[in-house]
Amino acid sequence: MPGIAMNRQRLLVFAAIVGLLGAGPAAAKPYLYPITAVPNSILTTIFGINDKGIATGSWYDPENVEHGYIGSPDGSKYTTFDDQTDPGTEPRGLNDANIVTGFDNSQSGSADSYIPFERASDGTITDLAKKGVTLNDLIQGINKNGVFTGSYATTSLQIVGYTGKNAKFTGGIKLKGITNTGVAGRGIDAAGDIVGWYYDASGAQHGFLLPAGRNPTTINSTAKNTVSTVLESINDKGLITGQYTDTSGDIHGFIYDIAQKAFREIKVPGAASFVQAWGINNKGWVAVGSDAGYFVYCPSFSKCVGTAAPYRAPKQKLHPQLP
Repeated sequence: MPGIAMNRQRLLVFAAIVGLLGAGPAAAKPYLYPITAVPNSILTTIFGINDKGIATGSWYDPENVEHGYIGSPDGSKYTTFDDQTDPGTEPRGLNDANIVTGFDNSQSGSADSYIPFERASDGTITDLAKKGVTLNDLIQGINKNGVFTGSYATTSLQIVGYTGKNAKFTGGIKLKGITNTGVAGRGIDAAGDIVGWYYDASGAQHGFLLPAGRNPTTINSTAKNTVSTVLESINDKGLITGQYTDTSGDIHGFIYDIAQKAFREIKVPGAASFVQAWGINNKGWVAVGSDAGYFVYCPSFSKCVGTAAPYRAPKQKLHPQLP
């Protein structure tokens, strides 16, 4: 799975970047705010951010065990947590009520051994069940109504997408009119529109948008040399995040505007082989991971998160032009 492609040495690139990039305000220019590491972690990631500017993600201790956190990405008032049942906790999404979704048993390294969970705002963690049976794989996006989406693997390892609420499976995702060999739900907005990806007969991944009550559409990156596309999140303003893989195996994060039918690639200074765009809130802030660090991407300098000096994002590639 795309997950966390780690290259800790690239975190050292920050010192060089600070000397090269200005951090002064500029209207309507995108900025990257580096997240503050959890104390005593060797790596801190970010996967989700809500409209209140609260983030969730994971951190690795010196023994390389993964743990979860929730809090402002500037490092103030981080709360760390674990699902004690299985080693390794990786949060993926959260809503404005600070309900966190994700999976544990991440140390297994196998998605069919992951156990999806929902963490309530009071900190209670409950594993996802379908008719009383705990599922595998993960939950990711969760909307303001507490409805989440995710996927699980069958005994034959077919990927099945679903929705749920209150740590319970509520129904499968069907892509009417799209032939596929597996579906994964990854993001859901307040209206119930779902994004994610599916496998075609050859095993290639394609993004999909499934509007509530309507038929799905395939969304593939239009960038040159695209091999596969996955969608990861959707906000209530019609913006979708995701990433595409090119013929060299490099991963590129993007924002897709539904109304404009256009992609904006997110560039990170110093990133060599991967940039991943995860959760997006209604302000357009995006949780970004890369081999040059982990950031909150903001469309402009003002009204964004973080006390650390931001980096001006490089000029974004547009496929086609976004206003």
